[in-house]
Amino acid sequence: MASSPKASKVKPIKEAAVLAAYVSWLDRQPLADRTRDAYRAQVNRFLEWLSTAGHGTAALVEPSVRDWAVREYKQAVKAKGW
Repeated sequence: MASSPKASKVKPIKEAAVLAAYVSWLDRQPLADRTRDAYRAQVNRFLEWLSTAGHGTAALVEPSVRDWAVREYKQAVKAKGW
């Protein structure tokens, strides 16, 4: 398998800011509270993983990096049995 594309200058993700923006958007959606809680928890778990994965903010804005990050996250989730 080819290695994932990584930015030469990786900018770290500001997890709290990204999560806050997501939660703000999520709170405006017509969803049940339990659904919002589940989505929030999943995104938080992904951001925690992403902050240690070496992709940096590119995984949030560059489609090719995002795709690699999602593939790697899915592998990590499966390996942990989540």
